[in-house]
Amino acid sequence: MSIRRIIIEGEFDSAAIAKLRDALAATEAVIDIEKTGGSPRVAEIVDRVGFEMGLRPIDIMSRRNFKALGRGRAAVSWIAREATLRSLPQIGRAMGRDHSTVIHQLRRAEALRAADPAFRRLTDRLAEEFSGEQA
Repeated sequence: MSIRRIIIEGEFDSAAIAKLRDALAATEAVIDIEKTGGSPRVAEIVDRVGFEMGLRPIDIMSRRNFKALGRGRAAVSWIAREATLRSLPQIGRAMGRDHSTVIHQLRRAEALRAADPAFRRLTDRLAEEFSGEQA
């Protein structure tokens, strides 16, 4: 089913909505990459970390607070710092947080990376993947 058919005929099943969402995300990613010189968006990192850790991106971005979300936020902050050209205030704004919260999340990520080999492998792998997108 083409995007044109979805729009013109108004056929909005879940597959059609997913196709529209993917097309929109791809367009936004191209525009953002052009604006930032190839640096991936924090939202893309949130989506990927959520997928890898079994968390919903909306929960990572929410004000809810429990251990799994804290790990996810720490991973996002660490990967964004390592793999993007964004400053701490920019990362914080993208996550709906303050730069001082990002500093705390970076410290937490470093502690988790030191204590949890699986967390270290995940963050290393994702940082490498997102860093590769800048090239």
